[in-house]
Amino acid sequence: MNRRRPAPRPRPAVSRTASASPMPMPMPMLPLLAQLTLHYEQPLALASIVLLAALLMGAVLAIRMLRQRASRLREELRAQSLQRDRAEDAWLASEAFYHSLVENLPQNIFRKDAQGRFTFANRRFCASLGRTLEEIQGKTDRDFYPEALAEKYRRDDLRVMRTGEVVEDVEAHVTSEGEIRRVQVTKSPLRDPSGRVVGLQCIFWDVTEQYRTLEALAASEERFALAVRGTNDGLWDWDLRTNDTYYSPRFKELLGFGEDEFPHRIETFLEYLHPEDRHPVRRAAARHLKDREPFVVEYRLRTKTGPYRWFLARGQAVWDESGRPIRMAGSISDIHDRKMAEDLLRAQNQLLQEMAQSERRALEEREQAQSRMVESAKLAGLGQLVAGVAHEINNPLAFVGNNVAVLQRDLGELHQLLRLYRTADGLIDEHAPQLAAEIRRYCEEIDVDYTLENLGGLLQRTRDGLRRIHDIVKDLRVFARLDEGELTEVDLNSGIESSVNIILGYAKKQQVEIIRELGELPPVQCHAAKINQVLMNLIVNAIDACEPEGRVIIRSRSCPGEEGVRIEVIDDGCGIDETIRDRIFDPFFTTKPVGIGTGLGLSISYGIIQDHGGTIEVSSQPGEGSCFTIRLPLRPPSRPSLKAAEPAGSASSPHPTLASPPESPR
Repeated sequence: MNRRRPAPRPRPAVSRTASASPMPMPMPMLPLLAQLTLHYEQPLALASIVLLAALLMGAVLAIRMLRQRASRLREELRAQSLQRDRAEDAWLASEAFYHSLVENLPQNIFRKDAQGRFTFANRRFCASLGRTLEEIQGKTDRDFYPEALAEKYRRDDLRVMRTGEVVEDVEAHVTSEGEIRRVQVTKSPLRDPSGRVVGLQCIFWDVTEQYRTLEALAASEERFALAVRGTNDGLWDWDLRTNDTYYSPRFKELLGFGEDEFPHRIETFLEYLHPEDRHPVRRAAARHLKDREPFVVEYRLRTKTGPYRWFLARGQAVWDESGRPIRMAGSISDIHDRKMAEDLLRAQNQLLQEMAQSERRALEEREQAQSRMVESAKLAGLGQLVAGVAHEINNPLAFVGNNVAVLQRDLGELHQLLRLYRTADGLIDEHAPQLAAEIRRYCEEIDVDYTLENLGGLLQRTRDGLRRIHDIVKDLRVFARLDEGELTEVDLNSGIESSVNIILGYAKKQQVEIIRELGELPPVQCHAAKINQVLMNLIVNAIDACEPEGRVIIRSRSCPGEEGVRIEVIDDGCGIDETIRDRIFDPFFTTKPVGIGTGLGLSISYGIIQDHGGTIEVSSQPGEGSCFTIRLPLRPPSRPSLKAAEPAGSASSPHPTLASPPESPR
């Protein structure tokens, strides 16, 4: 915009007319008048002289006064000029601020003169027309809009300039793309300093989306009203700006209230809402208004007679163009009978679930008992096999051992006899040289010296092997406890030693070292064969979990404070994943390939320890190994089923010649 200074104001003219009032005569003129009086004594001349002197005096005084007035006027003009410059600067600053303001406002702003020509337009209006300010200035509405629309705009402009009033309206506006949008328009007259209307200013902004929302809401309300006419629902409407609330007659009727008995306030609803449902309702409303989640919530309302009834509420909010919720409306449906039926059905389902769980537990216990009986029968058969093997081995082992001992004694005597014969070698050479040569040849052929030297060691190693067989048979009998059918007091360390001796060959084959850290234990009353079976299962599982060069530690110690003993089987193997740790004692659960494990080893072990009044626990970290801890009381509780479920004398062995190793869940 061009900044123009206002034209300078005309300076006030100085009056050149002297005052006609008589002025006092100045003192220097008196001697002159006196001289004139002396020389001119004629009356007419004297009067002329006096008049001339008076005129001179008046002129002098007038000139002096004019000079003083001119000086004052100059000062006033200087002050006025300075004040005008300041006012002009302020006007220019105000004009710049105005232009900066209108250029940055989101509204469209323009000005027209009295003939309808554009004199100014802000950037937003220029953009809406797709023209520059220079292309708009001096043009009229006919240059940019259809004829009918331009005539309408002109009529509105003339009405504003004629009445001098501000006009507000919603009218159509055509964009540069030809799209017709609804705009909110405010037109006000422009006046000159004298108050005469010389044009108008217009401000308008787009309200198309708001009108579309309102139209959609109106259509939705109409459809909703038509839909609920045939339903039994109550309606509600909440104005979020004023907090005014409306409840339909059916809404009040559902609660047993008359038309005037349920005030139209949101506080009324909250007062009759069940205390336990207030937080869920507020949360659902907040999520709908903020995140626009569907508002569907069930709650209880107190009826007029006092009891609460269940209702299903649905609602929908309306948001303005800025995204702020301004209104929310919806309906309620009586679902009390359905909720009561659901509660009854839920109670029946709970009862059925409990019955099913009880039946499932009974079935699992029966299957577990059956699996124990099958396993016990297998172990009992294995025990009979061990008994038969021990008996069949012991008999020949006894006479083989005796024969070896006799053979070792007799070979010693024969050895002494041969030494004596060799002392007669000289006599044989003298009397039978040919026989002596034959004897020497045969001795060299059979290397008799070496044979006689090593025959004693060979017999000794044979006796050691027989002793090892005897120890294995003894360990098998100790492990199976075939001669024990009742609870007996045993040293569990001996059972551990027997189990380790039996499994030692399997451990060496897997390249796993077994370390025993056995402390002194008090006698424990138990079924030794069953406890040995548990130990065997845990040791085999630990071996299977280890990599080559791994270690299995078996540790035992007494627990005086608990009046029992504690046995730990620790390995440095792969560990047990946390996701299956709680299932390793379940029947038929195994991680081994199909056909290798049945999933009963740990389950049976768990049952045996429980039957003895003890506990079996596991602590494990994947990749760091596992620790199974057995705690047994010195005396188990009296349980008749202990002997009935599993016959004593059963045993298991991981050695390939007896049975496959128990499965491991790891």
